[in-house]
Amino acid sequence: LSNGGSTRGYGARPSINLQSAIQISGGSGIKSDPYILEGDIQEPVNGTTLLSTRYSGEYITFNNELYRIVDIENGLTKITAVDKPSSLSSNVFDSSDNKTTNFANASIKTDLETYYQGLKTTNETAYNMIEPSTTWYLGTVGSGENYKASICASIDATKSMNDCEEKATSTTANIGLPRAGEMFTSQITRGTKANFWTLTPYSPSGVRIVSYDGDLSNNVSAIGNGARPSMYLKSTIKIASSNSGNGTYEHPYSLSLN
Repeated sequence: LSNGGSTRGYGARPSINLQSAIQISGGSGIKSDPYILEGDIQEPVNGTTLLSTRYSGEYITFNNELYRIVDIENGLTKITAVDKPSSLSSNVFDSSDNKTTNFANASIKTDLETYYQGLKTTNETAYNMIEPSTTWYLGTVGSGENYKASICASIDATKSMNDCEEKATSTTANIGLPRAGEMFTSQITRGTKANFWTLTPYSPSGVRIVSYDGDLSNNVSAIGNGARPSMYLKSTIKIASSNSGNGTYEHPYSLSLN
């Protein structure tokens, strides 16, 4: 999108036209209780419904923090924090002398690992919900680049992002960060005055960030920004039997390990 003579990245919000026969099966149409379309989102059954059968964009409570479902991949539910967790101290992508933009070698990866290991003491249930040693893709997204071309080793129009196995660069981690181009990396509320790191490099000296106004921008790795942990939850995670939420921002789902 062009703004003031420069080309910058912004989040895309798809718009669709629904067929005239679509009916509403529930909800009141307000922010905390949106309409449910017949045949679309099924109401979860507390204590039974697997989180991996829910939908991207729904909200959950994890480790007493607000998270959002980003994707369902191979039965695992990928989630991203809505804000920086209070117990995560990191705000610099890399504080070493090298100032790397590669998440695999950056100090923020070490900080996220410390956060993960700390859960074993502070919230063992949350710790056990996380699928360990998952793969995180680190393709560079520079100015004007095709995002798919940056992630995949080659472009194949017949393949979706989920089917593209030949990724350019990857690392293994227990906890990562959002990547540029991923749904819901944008801000929940504009004007929060908080920038957040992604794990996507912009250049040899810059890393992609989501700025406070929702713009996809970049900063050098030594500058301080927020960190929103992303992680994959195990395929066995369920909506808790005590759940009183409906997956909205105001009323997120609560979870159970078994």
